Amino acid sequence: YKNSQIADNKNRGFIMKNFNTVKGSISKLFNFRANAIKLGTDFDNDLGLDSLDKMELIGHVEKEFNIVFSDDQIMSMRTVGDMVRYVNMNRLEQKGNKSVFLDRLRASLMNKKTR
Repeated sequence: YKNSQIADNKNRGFIMKNFNTVKGSISKLFNFRANAIKLGTDFDNDLGLDSLDKMELIGHVEKEFNIVFSDDQIMSMRTVGDMVRYVNMNRLEQKGNKSVFLDRLRASLMNKKTR
């Protein structure tokens, strides 16, 4: 129990760090208050980003994390939470981490696609 709790806390910290970095990028690029940006914030409806804005943000985040989003990831990215999930997944894959956490993350993304 203790080891899984430690792993969950580590994963939570990893997710929050990535979320705060993405949030900071949005705030910096588009002059939004960082505390107004939540995981459920929609790029189109809440932030009013057009496709060029989104591509600028994607490029910035890819550079920030040294990752590359797949075309499928880019096409299905609608919210800040979507972007953070893809950042998490790409970073974990980069590290070669084949953890239960990564499996859960993939399953959550697959469930979202089938809705």
